[in-house]
Amino acid sequence: MLDLEQSGKEYIQMLNKTDSSIDSWNLTKKYEYWTKRHNKTNEYPIQASTSQITCNGHLSSVQEMNAVMAMYIWNFNNSIKSPFDLSVKVKVPMIPHSGVRSRHFTLNLNGARRIIFARQHWKKISMERKFGFSIQTCKFSTKVTFDGWFAYHKKNGTSASEGYYSVGVGNLASVSSRLVNTSDHTLNYTLDGSYTQVIFFERTFKTSLIGT
Repeated sequence: MLDLEQSGKEYIQMLNKTDSSIDSWNLTKKYEYWTKRHNKTNEYPIQASTSQITCNGHLSSVQEMNAVMAMYIWNFNNSIKSPFDLSVKVKVPMIPHSGVRSRHFTLNLNGARRIIFARQHWKKISMERKFGFSIQTCKFSTKVTFDGWFAYHKKNGTSASEGYYSVGVGNLASVSSRLVNTSDHTLNYTLDGSYTQVIFFERTFKTSLIGT
């Protein structure tokens, strides 16, 4: 798992090798550089955004009658931890499936390794009612973008700057191969993995909706 704060720490340590004068730093807007308005007018604190999660490649709609229940699983090949909100909304089923009601969920990508959405006691219900099931999978990816500046403080700073300095977050690309900068203040990280949807259905023509 990539830790963005650890990447920031490594970057500050690299800067601090020369004179060891950096005595504080922070990635977020809660730092004094922002709260006490030491920042330059064209700067803003780091903000995070995520692209839409979709299945990669063309997928045909699945035809299955009498769908009664569904389970959705996202397994991540890699993950990132950060002090920022990395939520993204998804529409399921991601692979179109007739008879399954569309729903929207919010996924928290911060430190995500596996996310599962399923009806409570789904296994017990499935066994008791002897549901059949079908499984569809696909590969997915999403891009997390960090945009803005973070700051640090040097002791014995001049009265003009009061010892505060800013750094575009894009500079953190120098300490991790998975972080890609598109400018000095923008940084991208791509998450990918596999998505699985399990659709449970009645083995007869009877349809009973209990949480699809």
